[in-house]
Amino acid sequence: MPEFEQYFLHMFAIIVYECITKDKVSLIPLWLHIIKSIKIIEEQPNSFAIWQIKLLLSQMSRKTNFTDDENPLLSIESMFAIKQKTSIILDKWEHGIY
Repeated sequence: MPEFEQYFLHMFAIIVYECITKDKVSLIPLWLHIIKSIKIIEEQPNSFAIWQIKLLLSQMSRKTNFTDDENPLLSIESMFAIKQKTSIILDKWEHGIY
């Protein structure tokens, strides 16, 4: 099984669990779009997908700084996982490892 499929299945299981337990099932399509953007960045980089992820991360980090919402749309852990995965992809670009 390719690395991205394993990553997708792992993230999807976490996402479905979080969305169901927080009664936010409507967020599953949003999460799938985020994962698709990460895949696009990794396989066919384009500025639109990178800015989508950067916009999401900046919006969520700004929101967590100003409010202490007990039930945010995206958990801080999930946001940091997206940020870490994006950083790993960009580091691969920097070092020319594809």
